[in-house]
Amino acid sequence: MWRKKTKSEIEFDKVENLKIRRKNYIEDCLYFSIKVLIILIIINLIMFLAYGIDAPIAPGAKYDPIPLYKIPNHLIELFELPLIGGILFFIIKIVEGKRNDYFKKSSIIMCDKCFNSKNYDKKMNCECGGYFSTLDNFEWIKED
Repeated sequence: MWRKKTKSEIEFDKVENLKIRRKNYIEDCLYFSIKVLIILIIINLIMFLAYGIDAPIAPGAKYDPIPLYKIPNHLIELFELPLIGGILFFIIKIVEGKRNDYFKKSSIIMCDKCFNSKNYDKKMNCECGGYFSTLDNFEWIKED
């Protein structure tokens, strides 16, 4: 059974939902950035093993590959570009999330009298005489 929330419940839920959405979004961005970081480290490691640190760009130039046992001596060079890339991707994901509908409300609206629901449109008055409001303003209560 549906019931309409009180104003204090709606305000409390708004604050709590925004905290949860923000936390989940930052975690998503962080996980994405860590995946990018790992991929970039692997690519950088392969490039070091195959071409060396200062790989020449000119075709036909000689490469100076680094043996695997010398990689620990070059950890700063190995992590330098991947860290920059990971941080850059984190910032891009944060900015991208501000533009998309990650923080938008539900597009489903429900009548406060008969509890019929529909997708949001301009018509906010129900045929039963009630008024449509967002689904965030209602709560499902289990009937015993």
